[in-house]
Amino acid sequence: METSIKKLRKTIRYASKPDSPQLIQQWLKLEAMQCDETPEQQWKGLEASIRLLLDVLADEILPAHWRATCLDHIHLPLGRLNQLVEKDDDILRLNRLNYEIRVTSHFFNPAITGPVSGEDFYGYKN
Repeated sequence: METSIKKLRKTIRYASKPDSPQLIQQWLKLEAMQCDETPEQQWKGLEASIRLLLDVLADEILPAHWRATCLDHIHLPLGRLNQLVEKDDDILRLNRLNYEIRVTSHFFNPAITGPVSGEDFYGYKN
């Protein structure tokens, strides 16, 4: 039997309930409660949360509003990661993750916003 947190992960990842954005906050709260041990375990849990949200963002089959909502929530685990930074290696890890978020959100942003009127998907005039 799957735990509720695993079910929430699947629900978010596959947009099973795309009209329930509050599920993302619920899931993030459960994830935060689950990894209250060492800073390294907290880091891994928060990074896994960010990666799941990035996976949703990059999945063009999912509804655009759901993908945008996941992107809107990515700052929550990222903010907690900022609080865990203690040494130079942590700064490097965080910077790499920030870079990955920027690149992914930039690359998949046209799929969320759609083409501008009078242009095709790639920005060429019709």
